[in-house]
Amino acid sequence: MLKPNKKAATFGTIVAVFGTVLIALGFAWLIAQNWHQINKWVKIFILISVTGISFFFGTFFRSRKHNGIGRSLHALGAIFYTLAIFLIAQIFSTEATLQGTAWLLLMSWAGVLLSAYLLDNSISLILSLLQFLAWLTAQYFAFAEEPLHAFHPAVLAFCLLSVGIILFGLYLWHKAKNLMFAEVYRFWTIVYLLLFTYLLSFQTFLPMMWPQEALLQSSQVVLLIALSFIAVISASLGIVSSIRRKTFSKKEILSFLGIVAILAGLIALTSLASEVVGFCSTKTCYQYQDAENCSSAPGDVGGRGCIWDNEKCIDKNEICWRASKSREACVSGEKLDACQWNEGKCLPKGCVNHFTKDACEKSEQNCRWGDFGMGVQACSEQYCYQYGTEGGCLSEDDSLDCEWNLGSCMERDPCNAFTNNYGACRSGADCAWSTGYNRWQSQSAKFPVVLWAVWIIINIAFIGIILAVIGYGTLEHLPKIINLGIIFFALDVITRYIGFIMDLWGYTSLAVIFITGGIILVFGGWGIEKWRRKLVGKTRTSATKE
Repeated sequence: MLKPNKKAATFGTIVAVFGTVLIALGFAWLIAQNWHQINKWVKIFILISVTGISFFFGTFFRSRKHNGIGRSLHALGAIFYTLAIFLIAQIFSTEATLQGTAWLLLMSWAGVLLSAYLLDNSISLILSLLQFLAWLTAQYFAFAEEPLHAFHPAVLAFCLLSVGIILFGLYLWHKAKNLMFAEVYRFWTIVYLLLFTYLLSFQTFLPMMWPQEALLQSSQVVLLIALSFIAVISASLGIVSSIRRKTFSKKEILSFLGIVAILAGLIALTSLASEVVGFCSTKTCYQYQDAENCSSAPGDVGGRGCIWDNEKCIDKNEICWRASKSREACVSGEKLDACQWNEGKCLPKGCVNHFTKDACEKSEQNCRWGDFGMGVQACSEQYCYQYGTEGGCLSEDDSLDCEWNLGSCMERDPCNAFTNNYGACRSGADCAWSTGYNRWQSQSAKFPVVLWAVWIIINIAFIGIILAVIGYGTLEHLPKIINLGIIFFALDVITRYIGFIMDLWGYTSLAVIFITGGIILVFGGWGIEKWRRKLVGKTRTSATKE
């Protein structure tokens, strides 16, 4: 009897996967174009039908020994199932809240996970894991009363780290019970931890990990505690099962726990770099929360000041546009000093009320007549950003207080002096702090030593984890794990190289970086490939002898 050709089967599976993707895209495109014209019950029937047909034919092909095509169709059914959940929710106009989205994701990943086990489909399992991460992130934000002001990246990072422990525990348990998916859980646990550490190695994220002004909600803490508890149960169950079934590997388990301890320590270490880098600027009107501070606020740089209207602090220019088209509403109350009635419109007092070039140029105000696009000529206040050259920007004859920075002309902001100084910025009543890097920061800005120290430590740890993964793959005779470690090592090198290009941008320095980097990549690529082949060769030789 002829043995099946493994290469042909693999190629057929790849073709089937591409076919699955094309079917999903084609079906989604067809429905999207005609969706609004279809009756809602017909829509539901279509969604349920295509899901059921995909699962049916997937089972049919697998019963005929076409496993690659069958698994692809099962995965297509899982995708259609997810699509059906969200589209049916849209049909019945369920409340479009973040919590509502989290509930839909919960139903989605739970159903896909169930189908993965019932149909022995590793592709569906991977899809369910991705959906689980999406659900976890959505649920974390849904627990926040004000998501934008209650985002603690470090707490979310600990939640995601708990997921890695859960995956490892599931791997140990499946391996001990000799169940399907053990290798899937092992491979994706390693991928997950490498990707987690890779994202943590970006210097951009470090100052944002522990925001000092964010309000941590109790529900978010409960979520972290629940995930941590599940992680401990999962790991304990996996270890106990491994010991009982004699599949226990002391080095494997201790190495994993060591990596988890290192990652937890790195997340905690980022607190040292919290809020050390940020951009300080004058508050906009919208950032004042009470009438007293609003009335005395200077407004945004170059603005006309702020005014309290309808329980909100807004720019004086905007209040005129909000006024009705009646003269009485335009010039009454607080609007009297900000607005004026001109040619049947309520307009801000200032240059915009000059409708001819002559009137604009003769105005005692700092007005400019110019083209504002689409052939529209108008009069407006002169702003620093309208200067395109450094000479015009720094002109002593101009009444504006401008500065030239990074090739652009900007209004001089007194709060900018407190950039990268959180304490001084927050002490200023009219200054606002934005954590992280800002595109207007000078390239020569010196960042705190602690930020560089934390970043270097994390990257050293990342390299160490990569080497540990490669060593594990060599020890366990797993070429896939070795290749995975090599891929992340190359990714880290390329990422840091691109980072140096961004930090040292300039004609001469950029040319040197390109040439040096090119030499390193050519010889480094040759060395990495030689190293990879040597490790894989040793692994295969050892596996053959055993």
